[in-house]
Order: sequence, then structure tokens, then C-alpha cells
Amino acid sequence: MRIEIDTEKYIVLKDGERLELPLKEFELLHLLSITPGKVYSRKQIYNILWGENSQSKERTVDVHISHLRKKIDKNIIRNIIGVGYKLTVESITIKN
Repeated sequence: MRIEIDTEKYIVLKDGERLELPLKEFELLHLLSITPGKVYSRKQIYNILWGENSQSKERTVDVHISHLRKKIDKNIIRNIIGVGYKLTVESITIKN
């Protein structure tokens, strides 16, 4: 599987096929793709994407991850129990 992310046009391609992602899902995928394999805690993801003063709950991260898994692949984001989440895709390109 090959994922391409265009951060200027807010476009994500999976094996050449364009995916429609809401802003937060796009930002979440982009964050995880900056350093594939790096584990981010739920709190880190939440603070980066929603901000510490957001009225949302940290569990919103889980919901967005679930949506990404359904749209891209169920194994693209791995949960490291008690630690956080990491991107597992090998081939990812970020275009600025």
C-alpha cells in the first residue's frame, strides 16, 4: 500500500485513489506520518490537534483513528497498549 499526503491541497491518495478525509482525520494522518513508527500517546495527539483547552474529550482521538482505519486500512494505525498509537505503513510520501 502506498499513501501520499499533499499538505498544501489537503489531498490523501491511497494507491493513487483519492480519499475524502475531514480536516481532523487529515491532520491526524499527517501527524502520524511525519515520523512513521513513532508512538504518540493519546494525550499528545489530543494536545497537538485539539489543544489543551479544547472542550472535546481525549477519547475523540480513538474515534478519529477508528474512522481512518475504516477508510484506509484496519492495520494502518497500530495501538500500543498503555502507550499510544503509531503509523505502520511502509510507503508514505508527504508533499508540501
